[in-house]
Amino acid sequence: MQILLVDDDEDLISIVQAYLRDDGFRVAAAQDGESGLAAAIENPPSLLILDMVMPGMSGMEVFKRLQEHPETKAVPVIFLTALDEGNLAKSANALGAAGYLSKPFEGEDLIAAVRDALTENV
Repeated sequence: MQILLVDDDEDLISIVQAYLRDDGFRVAAAQDGESGLAAAIENPPSLLILDMVMPGMSGMEVFKRLQEHPETKAVPVIFLTALDEGNLAKSANALGAAGYLSKPFEGEDLIAAVRDALTENV
């Protein structure tokens, strides 16, 4: 399964890719919302892991735009954020996100969230 990770933090991208690849997933990455949106539309992934707060286009804006495209509307999204605000989680869930993780997170929690999101979307 192909996962697309969109985050502006190169170190976090490396860490998440390592966790997911060790668990057997293929992972592509984009470092900003615009390139992540373009990559998702061009080659819809099985799952999108999306940072909520990025310079330029926010993760929430990327998510909303993905919902406008038939090719990406059904792609499950897990949001990542360093902001530990319950309102962000509620907003993400209200919009239909498959999951939400606060940074920092444990690798086991990431894998569990990914597996849950993929299972729910089958």
